[in-house]
Amino acid sequence: MNAGAKAVAGGRIREIGFEPLEAGPLRTARFIEPVAIVTPELAYRQSSSPALIYRFETSSGSSLAAHQVKGSKS
Repeated sequence: MNAGAKAVAGGRIREIGFEPLEAGPLRTARFIEPVAIVTPELAYRQSSSPALIYRFETSSGSSLAAHQVKGSKS
């Protein structure tokens, strides 16, 4: 892995309030991408205003990343 690119990406992730997670080589993305696809679907299928939060945690309980999906139902 390109250490410079990893440092830049990690810095950007921290700038928006998250902790970067080492998920292995780029080929691992194919397992993560479906989460990004299904999350808005789950949020917008709610009967009330769409809102959903998901979080990844370590086994020690520290939060690695959290994201909230919110919007107005039309």
